[in-house]
Amino acid sequence: MQYRMVPRRVDLDFTEDKEALNAKVSKFGGDCRMEEKEKDHAIVDGTRQVDSLWFNVADQIQLKDCNCVVVSMVKDLKENTRKTYHVLIVVENDRGGRYGRVGVVKVEAQYVSRDCVAGTLR
Repeated sequence: MQYRMVPRRVDLDFTEDKEALNAKVSKFGGDCRMEEKEKDHAIVDGTRQVDSLWFNVADQIQLKDCNCVVVSMVKDLKENTRKTYHVLIVVENDRGGRYGRVGVVKVEAQYVSRDCVAGTLR
């Protein structure tokens, strides 16, 4: 059995003007690399494909430059340690603390850093 959780309001919420999101932004990828496939990009750890990454804009995006914002988590009740995150892949704009969405991915929790910073997502 699985259950889905969403971030607390203090971790992901609209800005006062409702034009953007205040979000906890984490580093994404760990020691993974990205490989381009036919319609998507594979996230590869060693020789194992972890999942697929779908970009809105794939031009010149490097996995090492990507951050992420967790929008939900699925936890398997039978396997207490197994968690899967649904995340927005974001990159920092020229203005510090402001991020733009470049893609989405569903990935095992171990590929999302526990360390995070406050940011604004437009």
